[in-house]
Amino acid sequence: MQRIAALLVLLFGINVFAGEANPAAAPAKGGAELTFAVITEFPGGGRKLPPPTAENPAYVLLQSGKQHDYGEGHAGQKSPPENLVEQAIAAVAPQGRAPKILLTFIWGSHGSSEAGTQDAGLRNLLDRAALVGGVKFKEDLRDALKQEDAVESTTPKQTWGTKMDGVNAAGNIFKSISPMELFRRRDLTTERLVDLIADDCYYVVITAIDYEALARGERKVLWRTKLSTGTRSVALAEAVPAMIRSGAPFIGCEMAEPKVIMKGSR
Repeated sequence: MQRIAALLVLLFGINVFAGEANPAAAPAKGGAELTFAVITEFPGGGRKLPPPTAENPAYVLLQSGKQHDYGEGHAGQKSPPENLVEQAIAAVAPQGRAPKILLTFIWGSHGSSEAGTQDAGLRNLLDRAALVGGVKFKEDLRDALKQEDAVESTTPKQTWGTKMDGVNAAGNIFKSISPMELFRRRDLTTERLVDLIADDCYYVVITAIDYEALARGERKVLWRTKLSTGTRSVALAEAVPAMIRSGAPFIGCEMAEPKVIMKGSR
């Protein structure tokens, strides 16, 4: 794990130990871009309700889970009033009699951990990866880190980025790039997600629960939408409602993979 920690710092500036706290984020100014990631997951395959129609709408009941902060670096950040968060979600989720879905929502920040071990720091990083890119992204990142660790333990560092004897031209390209860098470069979305998890983030998690099953004492999660953004150019109080508004088309929708959306704030 020591090699993993060093490589993360070298490649992406990711420190599995808590580093210096980020300066308090200033509110985004007019014209500034808010870049955020969004993923909707269906745990366990996702038991879905029939699609809502005009004759049979899927009304929801909202329940706030309040603010939750993880890690260090954002103590004292002004939180958006709870009623404003609820209003932002209510604007994209119809409420009415006989609700079919209980929508719970939490928000907050996720930062580096003060934990004193590399394993704890790595868990903190993987937890943020699941929050930003979803469970599959987290597992893919874990696999890449394991490959990186295995290669580094058997390959002299001076061979990285150099031509190696006995390897064909195509092989040379891959031999000269580390497994983590190959993972980062696999597509533009992965590159942007890695950039996002390299720093602290603000997030919103919206979870849909089958209301009728809950009334029978069963807790069935239908889907979970996660939205997250970096902390450097926007304040928490502004980021949370902005992500909900901009991410509305993806809330509760099936997604084959996470998306990174860039929006100009207005």
